Amino acid sequence: MLVNSSFVLAYLKYSKIVGLSIIIMAALAIVAMLSFFEVALSLDSQELSSYFVSNRSDYYLALSAWVGILICDVLASWGFLKIYHGLNSSLGRITAQLRFTYSAILLFAMVPLFGALSLDAKEIESGLVFQYLHQFERLWSLGLIVFGLHLGGLAWLNPHSSKFYGFLKIMLFLGAIGYLLIHGLSHNFSYFATWELPMTHLFMAPMILGEVGLAFVLWLKPQAYLRALEHINSTG
Repeated sequence: MLVNSSFVLAYLKYSKIVGLSIIIMAALAIVAMLSFFEVALSLDSQELSSYFVSNRSDYYLALSAWVGILICDVLASWGFLKIYHGLNSSLGRITAQLRFTYSAILLFAMVPLFGALSLDAKEIESGLVFQYLHQFERLWSLGLIVFGLHLGGLAWLNPHSSKFYGFLKIMLFLGAIGYLLIHGLSHNFSYFATWELPMTHLFMAPMILGEVGLAFVLWLKPQAYLRALEHINSTG
């Protein structure tokens, strides 16, 4: 399918928005996890209450990072929708809508994080912080199942006209499988807890490389990627 010049100009804009949004989102995710959440989610209720009180500034930083992640996710979803609408790809539009769904779940999941800001000393000591943070974790994990479906859609749509694009396609597929297995099983099988960490380590590289690799392509090489996408659409 050949696209007109006006779409090409729009595509270049949307590709850069998607690419930069995902790259910034990945950086913010590192900030959110390393500044507070990586340690906090590993603590028991009493330890977390003390950690929360003594690291409030880190919590504010991490929460701000989550807000930034949400904004970037919405921008990436919108950009993907514009791109695949212009390419007249039904699967592409569904894939973009899945990311919008993930963004909505993330927004809902973040509500308890803001609730933790209003807790007084007595409520913090009672373990409400632990409850709020793990509510966020459970809801976010559900959202990551949807995100895995989104990655699977991107993998299916991704061209394989070169070795690099083929590698990217494999990474996106493996990343999708990783999200679906880790977060799908953790919500349905309690005994999976012993396998969760090893599987996270196993799939960590493709879960990161697939999406971030695609982001850099969309940011730095949007025209080459469009030509590859056009080839797929034209050959059907």
